[in-house]
Amino acid sequence: MTILISFFGFAGRIAGSLLTSALGWASSLLFGRVPRSHQVFLVLMMAGSFTWLLCVLGLVLPSIVALLLSATPHPPFVDQAWLAFVLLVGVIFLPLGVGLAGYLVPAAGERPGGAAMVRDLLRGYLLAPLVSGLLLLQMCMRPG
Repeated sequence: MTILISFFGFAGRIAGSLLTSALGWASSLLFGRVPRSHQVFLVLMMAGSFTWLLCVLGLVLPSIVALLLSATPHPPFVDQAWLAFVLLVGVIFLPLGVGLAGYLVPAAGERPGGAAMVRDLLRGYLLAPLVSGLLLLQMCMRPG
């Protein structure tokens, strides 16, 4: 159990450094200059995209879910089917959260309204796999 906790701590540090280093280029690439007060939305986009990727991996590779269930204490009602349902809900709805965070990045006066707002929310379904793929690519290409 200690090894598993250490692994998650190490993975958390890597994910944190990835999100921090990716924030600079991602904000300028996707949105240009972003006010400092709105950079939290960029972090939410990246964290949501990474969480979406973890949910997809959990659905595609059920052995990951079985390992996590066997290695952690949980209430008796949490079984593999229940966790698969939660992962499926995450895969479906996390991109909407990514789209919402992307919509909130520009200043209030620069945000579109009406149908353009709905388009920005739905754009999360494109951004979630794209941003998570870019995070993985950056992790693989990162020197030292």
